[in-house]
Amino acid sequence: MADSLERTLETILVVDDTSVVLNFVVTLLENANFNVLKAACATSALALAAKCVGGIHLLLSDVQMPGLSEPGALYATGGW
Repeated sequence: MADSLERTLETILVVDDTSVVLNFVVTLLENANFNVLKAACATSALALAAKCVGGIHLLLSDVQMPGLSEPGALYATGGW
């Protein structure tokens, strides 16, 4: 059972401009032992992605983010 308490190797980047949603999702993922990065805007998300050494395995993002013209823009500009 000790294995279930170990952190996973996967890193998830969560991006949402609604703080309640962002914090809720981050808490759920951290409780499931994922490595989680969180950002409240696309600019912060891109900065975190650029600094992430092991890579980002999953991007969870709000569909409409301020400063982005279309839903897939964050993924397209992230380079991951």
